[in-house]
Amino acid sequence: GCPGTMEELLAEARGISFVGRPGWNASDFGSLRTFPRDLQLEVRIGQVRLAGLEFADSVIALRSQPLAVGGAGAGYNWTAPPLPEAGAMAANWSRQDFTGEVYCSIARSDGVIESPLTGPDPVGFNLAGMGTWTNVTVSLSGEGRQARLEVSDGFLEFELVKGEVSDSVAAVIEFDADIAGSSVLGCSPDCLANGRCRIGEDGSPTCECECGFEGEDCGLAIGFCGAFDGKSAGGASQGDVPPELYQQLADHGFSLNTNGTLKAPEWTQGASCAASRDCGEGSDWIPEECRCSCGDGWTGMNCDICEEDFACVAAGQGSFCDKDLTITNTSVAKNYFCTLPEDDSLSDMLEGDIQAYCDVLERQCSLQFGSYTEQEGHFVCTASDCTFRVGEPNARCRELNCTCAHGGADCPDFPDEIIELVQKAQGPVGINCAPRNAGGWRCGLDMDGLPINIAGICYPGTCSYGNGTNDVAFPAEGDEEGRVVVIAILSALAGLAVLVGAFFGGAKLHRMYLMGIIRSHGRVGRKSASDIFLPGTAFLFRDIRCQIHDQNRQQRRPDFGASVRNPSKVLARFVTRASSGVAGGASAHVEGCPQGPEASGAFSDSPGDSPHLPMDSGAEKPKHMKSLSLDFATMAKMSKKTRKRFGILGRSGKRTILQGVSGCLTKGHVLGIMGPSGSGKSTLINILAGMSGSFDAVKITGEVVVDGQPRGPWFHRIAAHVPQEDTQIATLTVRECILYSALLRLPFHWAAKEKNRRVDHVIEELGLSHVADSRVGGSASIRGVSGGERRRVSIGMELVTSPKILFLDEPTSGLDSYTAGAIMRTLTELARNGRMVFVTIHQPSQTIFYRLDQILLLAEGKQIFIGSPQHVANFFADYGFPCPEHENIADHILEVVSSSSAVDLLHGQQHQSQRTGDSLKAVVIESGTGFEKGGEVPTELKRGLTYSDLSPTGKNLMDLTPSSRDELVHADAHKPLDRELVILFWRTLLNTLRHPALLALHLAVAVLLGLVTGMLFANVPDNLAGVQNRMGSLFFALTFFAFGSITSIEAFLAERTVFSREQRGGYYRTATYFSAKVFMDGLFLRILPAVAFGCISYWLIGMQKGASHVAVFFVTLSLFNLAAGALAMLISICSPSSGVASLATIVILLMSLLFGGFLANLDTMPNWLSWLRYISIFYYALEALTVNEIRGLEVNFDAADLDIDVKGDLFLEVFHFDIDNMGRDIGALFGMYAG
Repeated sequence: GCPGTMEELLAEARGISFVGRPGWNASDFGSLRTFPRDLQLEVRIGQVRLAGLEFADSVIALRSQPLAVGGAGAGYNWTAPPLPEAGAMAANWSRQDFTGEVYCSIARSDGVIESPLTGPDPVGFNLAGMGTWTNVTVSLSGEGRQARLEVSDGFLEFELVKGEVSDSVAAVIEFDADIAGSSVLGCSPDCLANGRCRIGEDGSPTCECECGFEGEDCGLAIGFCGAFDGKSAGGASQGDVPPELYQQLADHGFSLNTNGTLKAPEWTQGASCAASRDCGEGSDWIPEECRCSCGDGWTGMNCDICEEDFACVAAGQGSFCDKDLTITNTSVAKNYFCTLPEDDSLSDMLEGDIQAYCDVLERQCSLQFGSYTEQEGHFVCTASDCTFRVGEPNARCRELNCTCAHGGADCPDFPDEIIELVQKAQGPVGINCAPRNAGGWRCGLDMDGLPINIAGICYPGTCSYGNGTNDVAFPAEGDEEGRVVVIAILSALAGLAVLVGAFFGGAKLHRMYLMGIIRSHGRVGRKSASDIFLPGTAFLFRDIRCQIHDQNRQQRRPDFGASVRNPSKVLARFVTRASSGVAGGASAHVEGCPQGPEASGAFSDSPGDSPHLPMDSGAEKPKHMKSLSLDFATMAKMSKKTRKRFGILGRSGKRTILQGVSGCLTKGHVLGIMGPSGSGKSTLINILAGMSGSFDAVKITGEVVVDGQPRGPWFHRIAAHVPQEDTQIATLTVRECILYSALLRLPFHWAAKEKNRRVDHVIEELGLSHVADSRVGGSASIRGVSGGERRRVSIGMELVTSPKILFLDEPTSGLDSYTAGAIMRTLTELARNGRMVFVTIHQPSQTIFYRLDQILLLAEGKQIFIGSPQHVANFFADYGFPCPEHENIADHILEVVSSSSAVDLLHGQQHQSQRTGDSLKAVVIESGTGFEKGGEVPTELKRGLTYSDLSPTGKNLMDLTPSSRDELVHADAHKPLDRELVILFWRTLLNTLRHPALLALHLAVAVLLGLVTGMLFANVPDNLAGVQNRMGSLFFALTFFAFGSITSIEAFLAERTVFSREQRGGYYRTATYFSAKVFMDGLFLRILPAVAFGCISYWLIGMQKGASHVAVFFVTLSLFNLAAGALAMLISICSPSSGVASLATIVILLMSLLFGGFLANLDTMPNWLSWLRYISIFYYALEALTVNEIRGLEVNFDAADLDIDVKGDLFLEVFHFDIDNMGRDIGALFGMYAG
C-alpha cells in the first residue's frame, strides 16, 4: 500500500528528482509558481533607468535526474540510506540534503516592458519556453505525513537569444531565487491538478480545492475566481508564502498590502542615499542629507570646504572663508563642491557630488566625481596649463589626465565604455560658472572626449589669508579660442598681403633695373630697339604648299557640312584657332620640309618654336590641338568617291589646298590676295602671318623669309594679324579697346602720356574720333558701333603697336561699298607710312581693286597671277580672256578663274613664265644682330641696306657688343607681369560693372534664398531637431552656391574667342588672364553673393555667436564658392561648348556631393571609393562648417522620451568629422581655388 510516512516513502525511493507529470497542464501543473505574482524590475545602465519590466503569474518548471545525498553525485546509482529502527525516525531524522543539476524552464510568464526605446505604449512579451541549467542543493525535512522542501540561493540565468544588443553584448534575465514547498501524503494524484493536499480537521489528508473548483479530487469546475482563499491573482498573501520566504522578501523591501498581498519595492532616487556608506574614521553617513558628517564649519566629500570663518581660523588655514568663485587679486586657490539638480537625468548615473580645487598660482585644477565618499570608487582628474582671468569665475585648461581613485584600482560602478571614455580624455577642459539668484553658482564641466556636459549647483569655500597674486600674469578678458581663430584668419590675410606686396615690389625693382639699362643707352620713351635690329623691309614667300592626306579612309564617315565643301575656309579657321599655343606665329617644322643649310628660310623647328611639336607620326599632339584637327579629320574620314564629288581629293588621295604659291612685298605697299570661295586665300594669309598649325593629316611646306631671315620667335614683334571675325569685348569703348592693347604691348618704359598720344593718333588715323567713347558692342544686348567701325577697331588694336607687317583676312567682308572703300583707303595710307599690308579680298569694287599695289590671284589653290592691278587685264587678254567694256575687272577675273578649264590654262602658262620673284629687292641686316637666323641667307637676298645706309642711332646700336645688344633688346622687350595683372584687372572690372545683369541676378538670388533659408530654419533650438536644421541649412547653402557656379561657364565661353585672338597676338601671358578672370569673377560673383546670403541667414537661423564662429563661416563659405567657380571655369576651358561644360560640371559636382559626408556616411564607404572624399570640395567645406557650428554646442537629446544634454561633438563622431581638421579644410579649399 501507500506509505504511511515520508520516512517510509524515502526508504522505498531511489532518490528525489524534479519531474513534470505526463499530461501536465502547461500553465502550472507540475510546476512552481513564483512569488510575488506581480514582479516589477528596472533595466539600468549605471544608475540611468532605460526600461521598466513587469512579470505577472510566472510559473517555472523543474526537471532533473535523481539528486545525490549530501553531494555524493547525481544519477540513478544513488542508494537510499537504510531505515533506522522503529521509533528512532522522529528523533533522528529531521533533514536530508540532496545536490545535483536541475533544468529550469519558464512554463508561463505574462510580461510587459515600458521603455522610451519601444515607444510611448507598453509592449507585452512572453518568456515561456526559455530554459537554463543550474546546480542546486535541496533540503528535505518533515515529520509524519508532512514534508517540506527548500532550495536556497538558486541562481537562474535566462539569455535572450534574439536580444543581442551588439556583437559582444547580450541581453540576460537573471533570478536569484529561493524555492520552498510543502506537501502531505495521502491525497489522490488528481488532487494536484486543481488543488493541494492538506491535513484535515480529523487529521487525515484532505484535498483543498482552488477557488472555482470543488469535489473530492477538485475536479468539478464551478466558475472562475481568484487565487486561493479568495486572494487577488495579482499578488500573494502572507498566508500563501512560507514564513521563511516572506521574511526574506521583507528584508529586500517587499511589503504586505492592506489586502494581504505582497508588493515589490519601487525604485526611488533616495535609495542610494538610504544605504549605509563608508565615510571613513570619525565620520558618519547622514542619509537625510546624502553626505558624510563633517566637523563644525566644514562640508564637502572630503570635509575640506569651509562654511564659516572660524573653521579656517581654528584649522590654521586662513583668516576668512572665501565663498566667491570670482578670481581677484587675493585669489590663491578656489575650492568648491557641486551637486547635480534633481531634475538632471545625470543625477541617476553620477552618484555623489563633484568636488573641484583650482590652484591659481600653479595653474592647475583637480576634479573628483562619481561617488558620495572618498572611500568609494570614483574618478580623479588633474587639469594643467590652466588659464584664469581677473573678474571671472571660469577656468580653461589645455591638458587633462583622468584615472580611477586609489591608484586607478577603484573605479565607480559605471559601464566599462564610460570608464574607458573618461580615462581617455586628454583635454582641453573648461569650467564655466555663473552666479545664481537663489544662492551658489551654476557651473558646467566641458571635457573633451565626454559626450555630455556635466553641470551642477556649486558651493565654494576656500580658506584664505588674503595674500595678493600680483605676480600672476592674468590674460586679457575675451574669447580666447575666438581670438585665436580671428588672429589666424587675419594672419593668413596679412601673409597674403605680404606676398602680394613682395610680388609687386619685386616686379618694380626688376623694372627699375631694366629701366637703368635702357636709360644708359638713351632709349627711354623712344622707339623699341627691337625695331632697329629686326627685319621688316621685304617679305618673301616661295613655293607655299598645303595638302590634306587621306590617312583614315577606313574609319566611319561623319556628316558633311558647308565646311567640307569649302576646305580652304576649314583650313583657315583651323590655322587661326590652332595658333593659340604659338606666340606671334613662329614657324614650325612639318613633315616633308627641306632641312639643312640648303633650305634657308624654309619652315624649321627652331628652339624658339617650342610651343609647336614636330609632326612625325609618333608625336603626341597637345590637348588643345586635338580638338582643332576635327575639320581635317572630318575630311580625312570621307571616302574617295565622296571627296571627288565635292572636289576635295585628287586621284592620289590627297587634297591640295595650296600649290606652289610664291610672292614678295616691300614696305610701303599693299598686297591683295584674291580668288573665288575655296581658292585658299584665308589659308595662305594665315600661313604667311605665322598662324599655321601642324597635324598628321596636314602637310605644309614652303619658304618664308623677312629680309632674308626665316621667321623666328621675334616675328610677332613686327607683324600683326587681324582675323576675319571681329572679336572685342562688347562693353568697352573704342578708345578703351585700343588703349588696353597699347598698355599691354607698347614698351613699358613709355610714359602713360605717350601711350595715350599713340592711341589718339591711331583713332584719328582710322577715322574713329566721332565714336571714340562709344561702346564697341556686337553682342545681343549691346548694339554698339557699326560693323565697319568695329572692323577698324580690330585694325587699330593691332596698329597701335606700329607693326611693320599687317595681315588682314577679308577686312571688307560684309560691309557696304563706302565703308569697305574707307577701310581700304586707311590701309593704303598705313602702308605708305612704311608698312607692308597683306589683305584678302573676296569681291572688291573697281576703286578698291586699283588702290592695291599688287594682287595675288588664286584659284583652286593655284597661283594664277601676281603683279600690279594695272597689268592684270592684259594678262587675261593675252590668254584669251579679255575684260568686256564697262565691266569691273575684279568681277571679270573672278568669273574667269571660277572655271576649272580656265584655271588649268592660266596656271600652266603662268608657271612657265616664271614671273615671280624676278624684281624682288631684299633688305637684310648683317649677321651679329643677336637674333637667330635659322640658316644661310640665299645669295639673291643678300643685298639691300649696308652699314652706311643706317641712321646714326642704328649705327650706334650696331656698334654695341653682342652681349650689350642682347641685354638691351631683352630689357626693351620686357613685359612687366604686375602691370599685365593691373591692366587685366581694370579691363575685367569694367566689363563686369558695365554688364551688371549677371551680378545683379547673383545678388538677388542670394538675398532671396538667404531670406527663405533664414525663415525656414529660424531660431534653431539646441536639440536634435536643431542639429538637423543646422546641418540642413549648411548643406543647402553649399549646394546652392556649388550649382550657381555654372554661370562662370557662359561668362568665360563668351570671351574665349577674344582670349584666343589676344593670346596669339602676344597681348599677355595666359596665367595673367586667368588670374584676373578668376579673381574678379570670384570677388563679384562668388564672394559678394556668399556674404549677402550669410549676413541674412546666419543670424536669422540663430547659429553660434562669437567672432571665431562668424569668421570661419564666412571664410569657408566664400572659399567654397570660389573653388566651385574655379572648377566650373576649368571645365569650360577643356570643353568644346557650353552644353558639354554644363553637363560635365553638374556630374562632377554631384559626385563631389555624394562623397561630401552628408548623404553617405564616410565610415561605411568602401575603401576603394572612400579616397574620393579628398578631391571633393563638399567634404572640406561641410566638415569645416559643421565642426564650426556643432562643436561646443550643448544639445538636448529629447528623442524616445529621453531628456539628456549631450555635446555636439557626439554628432560630429557620427558623421566622422574631425574637429582638428578645420585648418586643413580651409587650406584645402584655398588650394583648390588658387590651383
